[in-house]
Amino acid sequence: MMKMNGMRISNYWLVYFIFNFILCLVTNVIFFLLGAFVLKTTFFRKTSPALLSIIAIGWSLAQIGLAAFCQTFLSKARSANIIGYIVAIWTMMIASTLNIGAYQVPTQFPGWLQALAPFAFNRLFYLMLINCSDADCYNTL
Repeated sequence: MMKMNGMRISNYWLVYFIFNFILCLVTNVIFFLLGAFVLKTTFFRKTSPALLSIIAIGWSLAQIGLAAFCQTFLSKARSANIIGYIVAIWTMMIASTLNIGAYQVPTQFPGWLQALAPFAFNRLFYLMLINCSDADCYNTL
């Protein structure tokens, strides 16, 4: 469709990235604000906002990259949407199960699983939450 209307591929990818990055950042800001001010969770109140911002930006970039990669293999928007939700939900469920069931602290999480963004993100929050509940949250960068 974009080629039919004369849009260059570089413009498409630029708009795709900017739109999805802003969407991810807005979602993360709402998530963190709800955690800090509505739920008043210790994790969101005592953890460094700079650290949470870096994690949110990194997670957003990883998600956009993964979505762009998967998009190259699918030609229908409906298929991409369904597969995207399935991958997002199931990988987070599997990562949570592995963190709690098989690789609890101090057991090391396998490096090959950390190469996948959802597993690394889930492990990062698992370790941060464990530290925040046992000792002190990461209040500095």
